[in-house]
Amino acid sequence: MVSLVRSLAASVARSYPKPLLESGRIDLLSMLIPGYADSGAYVDRDTALRVSAVYACTNLISRTIGALPIHVYERLPDGGRQGVRTPDTRYLWERPNPDVARSIFWETVIGHAVLSGNSYIYVVTANKRPVELWPIDPARVAVGRASNGEKVYTIDAVQPQKDFTAGGNIVHVQAWGTDGIRGLSPIALGRQAIGLALSAEKAAAKITGTGGQPSGILTTDQDLKQEQADKLAASFEEKHGGSENAGKVLVVGKGMKWTPTTINPDDLQSLESRRYQVVDIARDFLVPPEMIGASIEGSSSLTYANVQDRMLHFVTLTLQPWMTRFEQTISDELLGAERYFKFDMRGLLRGNSAQRVAFYKGMAELEAITEDEIRAFEDLEPIPAGAKRPPSQATINAAAANAAGE
Repeated sequence: MVSLVRSLAASVARSYPKPLLESGRIDLLSMLIPGYADSGAYVDRDTALRVSAVYACTNLISRTIGALPIHVYERLPDGGRQGVRTPDTRYLWERPNPDVARSIFWETVIGHAVLSGNSYIYVVTANKRPVELWPIDPARVAVGRASNGEKVYTIDAVQPQKDFTAGGNIVHVQAWGTDGIRGLSPIALGRQAIGLALSAEKAAAKITGTGGQPSGILTTDQDLKQEQADKLAASFEEKHGGSENAGKVLVVGKGMKWTPTTINPDDLQSLESRRYQVVDIARDFLVPPEMIGASIEGSSSLTYANVQDRMLHFVTLTLQPWMTRFEQTISDELLGAERYFKFDMRGLLRGNSAQRVAFYKGMAELEAITEDEIRAFEDLEPIPAGAKRPPSQATINAAAANAAGE
């Protein structure tokens, strides 16, 4: 089997560009060998998404960021900024390509990054300017370095094959990695936890179904031939089996006894272990378990205050790093030095409006913050004249109204 895989790897290798292979950064063998966990479950992107916790975490992160408004800004000589809503930036803030809406596009590329650790975007240009963005399935892309140190991206390694270099038509947003070339996949890193969850779900399905175990035992003090026993079992199942007969009164004849079977403690413990797998997977994605319907044993009941704390934790430690990666990479590669784009996070911080207003008021009383600084915190444009003065109560009230209206 191994020799067959190596032969296939050699065949695929012939379709890769020579500089990419010479770099030693492509491990074709590992790309072809299935990812089996110690539990025996096969783990890849598709099987991992069958685990409800993996799907829930990925969907939560990608959908939340994908729904955020996007703003493009231009840096001003005085250190301020102004919003840009020009046709040449429409592909970012309105519609990346003719096929999908903006939110769906961003959900897709962010979902790619969350699952595989890498997101690849193909850039269509006209007159050397970006006009459309298209997501590329990470499973279609191999990335490495040529002998001159330049990144090389190969799409569809077998045929048709297309090679691109960094800074060209490919934008690559990557998670944390060890080689600076590609991000590490949470699916690969969490293979054991996900594999255990797949195995646990399979076992739970057998336990909660019949799993070859009878729902009960019907005994009689009479001697029965096999044919008589089969007919009795069939008649009993017809009258009392199935969900439509649940709750009905059970009547058995003289000398007969019905004893239902129960789930043994080991099986119950197996079902309970599924909850811990959900928490473990949520930890891999940096998602508070409560946000995907799980709970941690011994944790306090949820209140409005700690829900807001968990939301702030989720925004700052989970969403913000992903947004920053996309903002910086796309701004650097597509917008140049004078422009940048940002996701509008104000809606995510809506629950903290009171704390923000109190903070602004306290800092204003100390004269430790300027009006433009408050406006920048709220993603508002600076005062046109650029005057730096302690904020007036009117500005504080405007910030409060802006926060309350989010």
